[in-house]
Amino acid sequence: MALITDHKISLNTLEVTSEPQSYELPKGPTSKKDLSYFQTKLENGVVALDLIVANMNCAGCMSKIERTFSEDPKLQKVRVNLSQKLVHFEWFEGETGANELFDDLTALGFKASPLLNDNDLVKAESVEMRRLLWCLGVAGFAAANVMLLSVSVWSGATGATRDLFHWLSALIAIPAIAFAGRPFFDSAWTALRAGHLNMDVPISLAVILATGLSLFETAGHGEHAFFDAALTLLFFLLIGRTLDRLMREQAFSGVRQLLAFKSTVAQIIDDNGKQRTLPISDIEIGMRVLVLPGETIPVDGEILIGKSDIDWSLVNGEAVPRKAQAGDEVFSGLVNLSGPLEIQTTAVGETTLLSEIIRLMEQANERAPRYRKLADRAASVYAPLVHLIALFTFAGWMLYGMAWQDSLYTAISVLIITCPCALGLAVPVVQVVAGSIAHKHGLLMKDGAALEKLSEVDTVVFDKTGTLTLSKLNLSGQYFEAAHLLPIASQLAKNSLHPLSKALANTYKNSGLRESKEPSDVLLDIEEHPGLGLRATYQDGELRLGSFEWCKIDKAYETYDQVDLMLWASYSVPGEKPIVALFTFEDELRPGVMGLIRTLKAQNLDVQLLSGDRQEAVERMAQLLNIDHFKAEMKPDEKCSYIEELGQNGSKVLMVGDGINDGPSLKAAFTSLSPSSASDVAQVTANFVLMNDSLKSIIGLFQLAKSSRALIYQNFALAIVYNLIAVPIAVFGFATPIVAAIAMSLSSMIVTLNALRLHLLASSYQWQEDKSFPEV
Repeated sequence: MALITDHKISLNTLEVTSEPQSYELPKGPTSKKDLSYFQTKLENGVVALDLIVANMNCAGCMSKIERTFSEDPKLQKVRVNLSQKLVHFEWFEGETGANELFDDLTALGFKASPLLNDNDLVKAESVEMRRLLWCLGVAGFAAANVMLLSVSVWSGATGATRDLFHWLSALIAIPAIAFAGRPFFDSAWTALRAGHLNMDVPISLAVILATGLSLFETAGHGEHAFFDAALTLLFFLLIGRTLDRLMREQAFSGVRQLLAFKSTVAQIIDDNGKQRTLPISDIEIGMRVLVLPGETIPVDGEILIGKSDIDWSLVNGEAVPRKAQAGDEVFSGLVNLSGPLEIQTTAVGETTLLSEIIRLMEQANERAPRYRKLADRAASVYAPLVHLIALFTFAGWMLYGMAWQDSLYTAISVLIITCPCALGLAVPVVQVVAGSIAHKHGLLMKDGAALEKLSEVDTVVFDKTGTLTLSKLNLSGQYFEAAHLLPIASQLAKNSLHPLSKALANTYKNSGLRESKEPSDVLLDIEEHPGLGLRATYQDGELRLGSFEWCKIDKAYETYDQVDLMLWASYSVPGEKPIVALFTFEDELRPGVMGLIRTLKAQNLDVQLLSGDRQEAVERMAQLLNIDHFKAEMKPDEKCSYIEELGQNGSKVLMVGDGINDGPSLKAAFTSLSPSSASDVAQVTANFVLMNDSLKSIIGLFQLAKSSRALIYQNFALAIVYNLIAVPIAVFGFATPIVAAIAMSLSSMIVTLNALRLHLLASSYQWQEDKSFPEV
């Protein structure tokens, strides 16, 4: 039973009272096998389940799960996240169930448990890290003590003295190896029971053989025992695995930070005005939620009551807060800074913008690009190959005349040194680091293959409206008697939802003139005529706002009626000459557009503009931005066909678009990007999503893509060179198990540290627009 506090609050007086109320948190399933409780219903009849797989430790485990479940026709989607040890299933309700999927995963030899909430990811990582640290500490302590006991043997002790120190070493080493080797032994045994190999099998085999051979030598009064080697091997392997875990946690720090923005409870206001605190899982669409200053907004919704400053940095990366008031839309994870807000819930839980951002970041590392697929295929054949090499090494040295103990000793070194950890980390560690950097600069990378493709792009095609511009109309010109008519025309414009009317009303509202010049008289008999304009009675005359014809403008003004975005206004009093005004508007360019286009062209990229807008408007935009290739009045299918034609002619196209009509083009392009203001269709289709208004980060993204490709090649080269050098050394008996363990761990650390160099490289990238290219 959890004690939750209820409050009663008045938004007008900010009076808060508290009453204690008991609330019983929901309980889990009564049966261990009843996992239907943990299913999540998504849209369109789709059901989802997340399972934590504790013993998924390598690329081979991940590939095994992906191959098995991707072939299941009952599943709509399977995502496997190795770094978070998480498997995500989606299926249509009734096609299969959580219990069946759990059984299938268990049959593969994996230990799975349901994900109760997002905090379980952090808890699972914490439990795994504590386990590794305990194993590491035990292995290190035992290895140090066995090394001290071995000093006497190395100094020449013989007979009973040597045997005594060997037995003391065995007394320390055997329980320590049994405890510290559990991460490897458990994983290897699970894999073998399921009938497949993973890379923990040769590691476990090497440790067990070294320990068994040492015990045999000790019992037979032999000269050599290898307890120190077995413990040192485990110690260095555990160092490598622990560091790998730390590196992965660092690479996924962006997701961890986003999870911290997720609220676990929310304060609701019921129909009686009483405020109660409920778990976020109990919040439903339509509920009214209270958010006090300093609190994180727990749901997506619309503000009903209140005004405040909102920290939008989670969404757009900007540090400057935005003002919010009744009617504005807000999202889960944003921080309310200054005033209490009452919000009507429109989305909660897994359907919020914050949850979608987290999913996009996770998916960026789950989709395997061709480099990743190549590494996974190499790792999948590595385990049987390693056993064959070790077997041939043992047999070869035996045929050569070496004692079976020494031959086995050499084979153990081969098993250790050939672990393909470096090869398995070559691609994913670069991906997760790059994804973290991109998110830091306001870019979501949805597809792991996108970075590879972006590094090869030679053509960038932009949509116009909503992409190069903000789809935000600004008043650009006032003509004739505009200064006189602006106050009353803006008052009339408030009564229409037409974009030009809204732009006129907002311009006057934000001009600072409202208090001093707003007309005191009320507009009467307001009417809106769709496609024409508005009219109203004002004082002794008639006020009209709209088209040239609707406003009954004198033909002498007709030559001015040639602007795309314009509103006419007229005020007529019987017996007097009408007062005429013309207001013109323009779509505001996105910040950084001028510098972006100039920089892209300076890098010898072919920049083009496609739009469904009129020829004159597109031509003006192309001239303003110095874009040589442009096409206007294009329908969605024509845009798509043009992009496909560019691809067929050998161009690698990055398409940047925002509208529903851009969806096919984004899909047809080599890779694609959409701004955060884009339609749902565009954001779902695009490979990258820009989370702020400026396009200036695209240049940095290009640089990030090219550096990522270079680092992947370097990691492959490091892994290949390591194996070319290390394997012959081990096969020919020049590497002891201790040396082999150190070499294998170092190779993994070198690959990971090489990938983390991307943070240093990215600090010098052009994430800001080039100031040498002034904006207009």
